[in-house]
Amino acid sequence: MFSGGFGGFNFGFGGGRDDDDEYDEDARQQQESGKDVDTQELYNIMGVDKKADVNEIKKAYKKACLKGEYRHPDKGGDPEKFKKLNEAYEVLSNPEKRDIYDRYGLQGLKEGGGGSGGSPFDIFETFFGGGGQRQTGPKKAKARAVETEVTLEDVYKGKMTQVPVKRKRVCESCEGKGGKNAKVCDQCKGQKIVIKLVKQGPNCYSQSQQICDKCQGQGDLMKEADRCKVCNGKKIVDNEKIIEVPLEPGVPHEYSYKFTGEADEAPNIMAGDLYVKIMIKDHPVYKRKGADLYIEKQITLLEALSGVNFEIKHLDGSTLKIATAPGQYIENDSIHTIQGKGMPFFKDAFSHGNLFVKFKVQFPKSRALKPEQIEKIKKELGAGVQSHVLDKSQKFEYLDSFSEADLNPNPKGGRSNSRDDDREGMPGGAQRVQCAQQ
Repeated sequence: MFSGGFGGFNFGFGGGRDDDDEYDEDARQQQESGKDVDTQELYNIMGVDKKADVNEIKKAYKKACLKGEYRHPDKGGDPEKFKKLNEAYEVLSNPEKRDIYDRYGLQGLKEGGGGSGGSPFDIFETFFGGGGQRQTGPKKAKARAVETEVTLEDVYKGKMTQVPVKRKRVCESCEGKGGKNAKVCDQCKGQKIVIKLVKQGPNCYSQSQQICDKCQGQGDLMKEADRCKVCNGKKIVDNEKIIEVPLEPGVPHEYSYKFTGEADEAPNIMAGDLYVKIMIKDHPVYKRKGADLYIEKQITLLEALSGVNFEIKHLDGSTLKIATAPGQYIENDSIHTIQGKGMPFFKDAFSHGNLFVKFKVQFPKSRALKPEQIEKIKKELGAGVQSHVLDKSQKFEYLDSFSEADLNPNPKGGRSNSRDDDREGMPGGAQRVQCAQQ
């Protein structure tokens, strides 16, 4: 609850002082005391001329974030200097704050010279908390996530996969201005939204935020003939880009790659980040768990007793020849191991998990054997089953008895003793990827 008892509180959300008389007095006092007003420092930090327009300042900010003395800490910059860059951008990208700075310097801003160029919520933040918590520097659009399907063969071998992404981008034809001869909307003061106060009772008001109906949320007004023919005055256009994703061997299901600044953007709002989530399709033969592979093989009773010798096509296109050792028999539902023939370990593609084969023994149908055949089997089994003979000139993958020690417990496909590869603040263990410019 609040009442109109706060000094200087007007419902037009002007905030602070209402005219320049007090600032003129401050400037006059500074001149009389012999102090020069520095109005060049912020331009030097941004690396722009005093005549630079908003778009030039925006471009200079993006450039300064990547390289130079005031670059982003992720690029090896000093956090304190990067903070100064953000503060400079906040002032110079705001026409009203910039005007105050050009006339009275930083001192004018410190003494309340933000004027009506601040957030329409400033007055509420001051009285009800949140003051001083606003973000410095340009706002950033929300991150977006898209999914792309890949095959298990792709994940086994690794590949560069292309993902088409539809997004909103600033219109290049009008440089995000919407056209020419635009004037700031006199209803929302360029804020794009208006605040409505509704009286709920004695000395009690509620507020609601609405898109400005005069400028339709654009923040400015212009004649129809002056509107950009490409974006029709909307300042943004639909855009589609092919994002190249470096699919690594052994990448886990639902792993996300991060592409900085490749999502939506808008005028004076930095492009959001794009996350590409890897979705691995089910395979008709192989099942994957971490870095291990599983298959199921049906064999006859004769093969179970005398040994197996068969071939399968592996995920890399090669042919695996699989056999039991002479004298080895196979029980129904038993699992056998082929060492090192599983998936590549994620981030360690030269090492592999294991391949596990589960055997299903097909018994003869009921009453399919004649009495004389049964007697012959009894006689043969009593004397021992003759082992199958393998061609020693061929390379075989011999089946080992199953052991839990052969399992790779890491569900992400990395080595069992490796630490979790998740990155803080990134969904699905996302990895940053530098995207090539088109």
